[in-house]
Amino acid sequence: LYRAELAGFPSPPPVHQGVSWLGSMACGVLLLQIALGGWTSANYAAMACVEFPLCQGNWQAELNWAQAFHLPLGHASYEFGVLGKEARQTIHIAHRLGALTTALLVGAFALALLCQRTPLRGFGWLLLGLLTVQIALGLANVHLALPLVNALAHNLVAAHLLACCVLARGRLSMPHHNPLPSPGMVRSRT
Repeated sequence: LYRAELAGFPSPPPVHQGVSWLGSMACGVLLLQIALGGWTSANYAAMACVEFPLCQGNWQAELNWAQAFHLPLGHASYEFGVLGKEARQTIHIAHRLGALTTALLVGAFALALLCQRTPLRGFGWLLLGLLTVQIALGLANVHLALPLVNALAHNLVAAHLLACCVLARGRLSMPHHNPLPSPGMVRSRT
């Protein structure tokens, strides 16, 4: 029993199990998307596609999934990347597709949090705000040819988005304890 129930106050409604599952999925997909962003950056693939939503004309025919996700070892230098054009385009497109999946899951988690009790609503609004900024920064990276300040902001917002998502998911797992009412409130109810 909650202490609030013992004092005669109703406990808050429990969080639906689906929200916890959605939060876990959102955190997992966000972590994978951040790793994919690192792979995109490490392989200099951010500028492989400079158009949106398309990518260099007939890009579908030029995708090379096998080459894009193999670790190219044995090079004397990795500066400016060692993968070919098709592999870099594939990495970039994979990051875009990951962004779409991430936006849908994190957005759904944020909306589900907005339907919960008050402390969780703040996480929902924060997630929606960070997600909106992150999408705008990603689009700006493509349209503005990857300015350094924008790329840095994209990384920082991704880290904040992950932290907020993990904190919100963790908060769902914590038992909710209402503070005991003040003695004046107890006297007024009796």
